[in-house]
Order: sequence, then C-alpha cells, then structure tokens
Amino acid sequence: MECPVSERPVGGGTRRASGEVAERLQAKLGESVLFLVDRRRGSGRERGDIDVIAVASTGVWVIDPRTFVGEKVRAPEDTFVVDGRRRPELAVRLRRQVATVQAAVLRGPVPDAPVNALHCFVGADLPLRSLAVAGVDVTTIRGARRRLQQPGPLDAVHRTGLHAHLGLELPRA
Repeated sequence: MECPVSERPVGGGTRRASGEVAERLQAKLGESVLFLVDRRRGSGRERGDIDVIAVASTGVWVIDPRTFVGEKVRAPEDTFVVDGRRRPELAVRLRRQVATVQAAVLRGPVPDAPVNALHCFVGADLPLRSLAVAGVDVTTIRGARRRLQQPGPLDAVHRTGLHAHLGLELPRA
C-alpha cells in the first residue's frame, strides 16, 4: 500500500508539484480516491517518471502537475505556450505516461477500467474559457478534484485492487 502523501520527501520542480497536488487532492477527497506518486515508467533515465496516478470511481487518472506561478499559459494551435515559450514536450510527456499506465491497467484486475489524463497547473494564469491540448484538459487542483469525485463504474473493491496492482507494476522512482 502506498504511504500517505505527507510522509514523502518533497524535492524541487515537478516533484514538489506532484507532492502538492496529490496531498491537496487527498486531503479533500479522503479514502474515495487512491494515489500513487512519482512512479517509474520503465528502466533507465530516458524513460521518465509518472508524477501522479489517481484511482477514482471514474477510472484511473494520469495527472501531470506543473507549477507555473503567475505564468500565462495558452494553447494556440494545440501546443502549450507558457509565458511566450512553446512547450510541446508537456503534451508529449503526458501521452507517454498515459500509454504506460494503460498497458499496466490492461494487465491488471480491471483491464477495462477507463484511463484518463489531466494537466494540472498550480499558480498558472489560465484562460477563463476551458483549455485542452491534444484532447487533454488543463485545469487547476480544484478542477482536478471535481473530475476525481464524480461517480463512476469502479467500486471500492475494484479501486483498491487496481491501486495495488499499479503500485506493483509501476515502482517508485
């Protein structure tokens, strides 16, 4: 079983965002959503990590948290632009994470569980209208919480089994 988020060491950069997002979501959602944080996608450094996996009644969510305090985030032409700089790697990275989690889910106790993706930006200046890149929504922690607490097909037994399976399939980074 994954240890509580608050017991994990917090580093800089994305790891700090991962811990903050998972901790704040866990505090609001309690036991209804199970989290895995900072998981390895595979062997070697080139594979990268999966920042946050949430197992909710709506399915498995791969959440890519980023801290962009005060930075303007837009998506013209379906590519992230953060404070005027194009950042296409953000969408590419999340697609890779989702593919890894989808493959692990297919080998697990609930192979037909939905796998969803979400960009969660902390402190960013997001547009008032909804924002999506490559079909994946971009939101705040509050928006992520709303999605995770919606009713869905997975009961507590299925969520627990899926969480345990993913914890074994995707070891800590």
